[in-house]
Order: sequence, then C-alpha cells, then structure tokens
Amino acid sequence: MKYGNELKVGIAVVLSIIVFIVGVRYFQDLPIFSGTLELYTTFENADGLIVGNPVQINGVRVGRVNEVRLRPETRNVLVRFQVDRDLQIPEGSTTRVSGLSALSSVSVVINLADARRSAVSAGDTLTSDQTDVLGNLVDQAPRLVHRADSLFGSATTTLNTAEQLLARPESDLRQTLVAIGTTARTVDQLLRTEQQRLASTLESVDTLATSLADFSTTNQDSLSLAVQRLNRSLTQLERNLTALEQTTTTLDAILQKVNQGEGTLGLLVNDPGLYHRLDSTTTQLNRLLVDFQQNPKRYLKDLKLVEVF
Repeated sequence: MKYGNELKVGIAVVLSIIVFIVGVRYFQDLPIFSGTLELYTTFENADGLIVGNPVQINGVRVGRVNEVRLRPETRNVLVRFQVDRDLQIPEGSTTRVSGLSALSSVSVVINLADARRSAVSAGDTLTSDQTDVLGNLVDQAPRLVHRADSLFGSATTTLNTAEQLLARPESDLRQTLVAIGTTARTVDQLLRTEQQRLASTLESVDTLATSLADFSTTNQDSLSLAVQRLNRSLTQLERNLTALEQTTTTLDAILQKVNQGEGTLGLLVNDPGLYHRLDSTTTQLNRLLVDFQQNPKRYLKDLKLVEVF
C-alpha cells in the first residue's frame, strides 16, 4: 500500500512536469514535439523589442525572442531568439526589427537568403539589416526645415508681389483678371440669353439621332441592297480599270514600235524623206487645184459636156 502511494505521487509529479513543459512551450509559441534552434543577431537600436516578441518569416510566426541585452563594449543590442529546428535558414539570411513599440507589435523578421546555401547551425549570429528611419529623419530634419523655410519665404514674396500688382490699376495682372471677369460675365449672359435656343438645338440633334436610328432599323433591307449594288459597281469599276491598264500597255507597245520605225506608220513617222516628198506632192496638188479654179477651160476645152456629166 505504501509503495502504491509513492508510485502514484511519482506518476503525478512526472505528469505535472510534462504538462508544465508543454504549457510553457505552448504559451511561448514553440513546437511541442520538436526541438528548437537558438540563434543570435545584433541591432544598433532595439526599437522597443522585448523578450517574448515573435520571430517571423514572410509574415508567419516561427519562434520567439528569448533575450534582449545591451552590450556595453560595442553599444549595440544582442538579441537571442529561437525558431523551429525543422526550419532550414540559409547562411547569409538577415534580420530586422519590424513594427511600432507604441502599438506593442514589434517583432524580429528574418529575410531568407538563397535556399541553395547551407543552413545555419545552433548558436550562429545572423547579420542585421536595420534601417534607422527615425535617425535618418533626425539627420535630414535641419535640411528639410531650411527648405521649408525657403519655400515659405518664396511663397510670401510671391503673394506680396501679386498683392502689389493687384493694387495697381494699370498692372497687366489686374487688367488680365478684369478681362477674365468680363469674359466670364459675357459668356454667362450669352448662355442665359441663348439657353432656350441651345435646348432647342440639343433637342433637334436628339430627334435627328433618333430618326437616323429608326431609319437604319426600318430600311435595313434597302441599305443592304444599296451596299450590294455599290459593291457590284466597285467590282465593275475595278474590271474597267484593269482593261484600261491592259489597253494602255498595248498602246505603249505600239508607240514604242512606231518610235523604233517598225511598220508603215513607223516608217512614215521616222522617214524624213517620205515626209518631204509627201509635202512636195501636197504643194503641187494645191497649185494644180488653184490653177484649175482660175483656168478651168484649159483642162475642159477638149472634153465634151456629155462626157463630163
């Protein structure tokens, strides 16, 4: 009976230890049935990072921060964290602090390197890739303030100059603004005067568009027939143009032969002697006709009237 109670107590203690370990790992977001890999990294500024903050990869929580400690010799922050041992973190991966401490959403983000590299081992230190946004802003603040002051000074000078120009009746700026105002009033008056006419015109345009739409719907067959006739006419015109092109080609060939002196017409065109003989014959024939008109008796004295007619 005594040994039975001791056994029960031992079993209860063992179960309590197991439950305690499982509970601690559960609340620390650590794998319950697998080991963890402990790694280190350093930051120039922790940015509100505390123990218990999550460690993330691509937005997924894979571990937690175990220690955040300031190193006096280097004045940087040493961070010890642990992740799931099953994760393969390649060498060359970097870390950075993400989030805002005011919103209690600070975490360590691991930027994985090329997966073809070998994985880091327990106790290795990952290089940090931290951008001190606040520090950069503080460093640039004087220059930004100076630029803002210069900008405000230029704006003030411009406004003063504009105010002086507007105060002078003869200034171009004031005359321009007056002209713009006059034009705006004229346009407004014109629109008010012609409002009814514009409305009537728009109504007429709308009616015309409706009529055209109705005409297209009602006379769709007629329009289709007209399009078919137009296509046939275009086809016939294309044929005529083709025939004209062939005729032009033939005429070019004939003219080329004439220019080369081929054929009767070519000889007639290209033989100057034939031209002169023909010209001489025509001249003599003209003389004979003139002489016949002037002295017809010379040619008709030996002819009898019956024989002539």
